[in-house]
Amino acid sequence: MSRDITPRAYLRRVRPALQRMSPLQREILLAIRLEDLSYPELAERYAISVQDVMEQFTMALLILARWVKEPVPWWRRLWSW
Repeated sequence: MSRDITPRAYLRRVRPALQRMSPLQREILLAIRLEDLSYPELAERYAISVQDVMEQFTMALLILARWVKEPVPWWRRLWSW
């Protein structure tokens, strides 16, 4: 989180981002961040591959970064999606 943004302002930015995510993206993001689950554990929970978990998590992070208006990470420039 940026140092110049208050927690309340950050929360205002995060809520719409969570609403823009698919239910699976949101659940995976929250499970990884709040429940501290691994990719294999989530793959088993949702009956999908570990690769699918990674893709859903990546897309959730990109949505979150867009809505929070954080600077684009260097690796984001490597992919066009």
